[in-house]
Amino acid sequence: MPDNLRQIVGKREWTDTLPARNRAEAERLAIPLIDQTNRIIQLASAGNWPPVADDTIDVLSFGWWRLFQLERSRQIRKADGSFAWPNGRARLDDIELKDWALASEDDLSRSVRQFLTGSREWPHPQAPDEIRDRTEAFLRDLKRSAQLVRNADAMARLMRQCRVLHHQAAGGYLGDGADRNQATWRILDMIENLEIDPRKLIAAIEGRSNLPPTGAPAACLPVVATPLLPLPFADSEDGKSGLISIWAKEANPQPKTVYSWGRIMMKLTKFVGFDDVARLTAEQLIGWKDELVNKSNLHSKTIENHLYLLKTLLNYAHRNKKIATNPAAEVVYRPKTDPRDKRVGYSDEQARRILDAARKETEPHLRWLPWLCALTGARLDEIAGADVRDVEKIGDVWVLAIRLDHRDDNGAVKTKGSSRKVPLHPALIEEGFLRYHAGLPKTGPLFRSLGTDYFGKQGGIATKRVSRWLHDTVGIPKDRRIAPSHSWRHRFISECRAEEIIDSTRDALVGHDDGSTARDYGEFYIVKTLYPALARIKSPFDKDWSYNASGSPLQAV
Repeated sequence: MPDNLRQIVGKREWTDTLPARNRAEAERLAIPLIDQTNRIIQLASAGNWPPVADDTIDVLSFGWWRLFQLERSRQIRKADGSFAWPNGRARLDDIELKDWALASEDDLSRSVRQFLTGSREWPHPQAPDEIRDRTEAFLRDLKRSAQLVRNADAMARLMRQCRVLHHQAAGGYLGDGADRNQATWRILDMIENLEIDPRKLIAAIEGRSNLPPTGAPAACLPVVATPLLPLPFADSEDGKSGLISIWAKEANPQPKTVYSWGRIMMKLTKFVGFDDVARLTAEQLIGWKDELVNKSNLHSKTIENHLYLLKTLLNYAHRNKKIATNPAAEVVYRPKTDPRDKRVGYSDEQARRILDAARKETEPHLRWLPWLCALTGARLDEIAGADVRDVEKIGDVWVLAIRLDHRDDNGAVKTKGSSRKVPLHPALIEEGFLRYHAGLPKTGPLFRSLGTDYFGKQGGIATKRVSRWLHDTVGIPKDRRIAPSHSWRHRFISECRAEEIIDSTRDALVGHDDGSTARDYGEFYIVKTLYPALARIKSPFDKDWSYNASGSPLQAV
C-alpha cells in the first residue's frame, strides 16, 4: 500500500493464500485479487474509500432529517406549545415554511457535518426506532464515521439526499420557497383564465413539439410547433456551426475523426442535393444506403461505418432537439458475412520472410515496427506513436509502456484498458532493439524518421509506409484477409492460445478489456506473470528451422 494511503485504507499490505495446485491456476486466481487491490488504491487516491452503500446513505439522511425536524420544532413552537410539521405542499399562509428553511447550502453542510461528528439527542430514547438504532450504530464507530467525512463520493450522495428531504418540506432554502409558491400560483391563475394551454406547458417541459387532439376545453388554444432552423452538417462560410462541430464540442473526438466524418457526410449531401439535417427523410437515407451498397466499390465494413457515424450524429441531433424526428431510426444495414473476409494472422513462413527482410532495412521504422508488432501483440499506432521514455525497465524486465503521458494533446489509445506495459520479448533484445533505443535522444519519438501527418499522428504514416514496403519490397501479395500490420496481432493471439496462456494474462498483454480501467499491475505481476508468459511464445525463427550465419532461415528441419 502506498505510504500516503495507509492511514486511509488501514493496511500496509495485503496477503492471501491461493488454493492453487499449479502456477497456471495461481495466475488465474490472482487476477481478481490484483484487480481488487488496484480498485481500492484507485478509490482511496480519489478520496472515496471505503465505499458506502446507498442503503447506509438513506438511513443517515433520514436520521439527520429526524433530528433537524426535532431541533427546528423546538425553535418555532406556538404560544400554546404546539407546532406544525411541514409537508412540502402547503401555502405560506397555512404554514410558515420559511421557519423550516435553512439559509443556504453552507448551512446545510454545517448541519449535516455536525450531525455526523457532534452529539445527538433523540426523542423517546426507550422506544424502538430502526433508523435511530442503525444511525447510532454507524456513527458510534468513530473510524467509520471519520472515513465517511473524508469520502468525497459518499458525502456528495449524503448531501444530496439531505438536500432533497429539506427542499421537499421547506420549498428550498430561505427565500426560495416564497418565490416557488408565487410562481406556482401564478401559473395556476393563468391556466384558469385561459391565458396558457396546460398541454402546451407540459409539452414544453417534456420537450415535445406535437400533441394529439384531446377535446379538452383548452383545445381552443392550439399548440404551435416551433419551426426548426436549417442545420448543416459542416460549418457554414458565415461562421455558423454545423452539426459535426456541435457534436464534437461535447464528444471531444480526435481532430482526424471530425475531418473524416465531414468528408463522409459530403457524400450524403451530394446525394440528396442539400446540406440541411432538418430536411432529411428516412426515404432519402435509405436511398443513400442503397447507393453505397449497389453502386460503390466500398467494403461492407466501410458502408457499416458510414451509416454508424450518420446514426451517431442524427441521434445526437434528435436527443438535443435540433431535429423533430430522427430519419435514421429505421435505416438498417445487415450485410451477409463472408468467411473469406475474416482477418487472419501471418503464417510462420510469411512471418519469417517479413522479419528477415526487416533485418536488412536501415530505416528504423521498417527495421523495428514489424518485429515489435510480431512479439508484443501491440497495435501499430500504439508502437509508432511511442516516446523514447516509454521503453523502461521494471525490475529486471524491459517493457514498452503504452500510455498517453509522453504523447501530445491529440494522442490517444483505443480504450482505457489499452494503456498497459508490455514486456519486451527476449528475441527483440537479442535482435538489438535496446542498442537502437540506447542510441536515441533521452526524449522524443521512438521513430523520428516517420514524421507526423496533418493531425500530428505517426500511426497513419506508419501504416502506409509499412504496407507499401510489405507489398513492394517483401513481396507479400495483397489479400483482403490480411491487414499488413494488424495480422501480427491476430498471429500473436493465436500463439498465446497455442502456448495455453490463460485468457486474463493474454488480455493483459494485448490490452483487451472492457475499457473501464487501465492495465497497470505493478512490478510483481509484470515480472512474475506477464514476462514468463510472453517468453513462452516462440520467435518465428525458433520454430524448427535452421539458420545461416546472419540468422536467416536456411530450411525447415
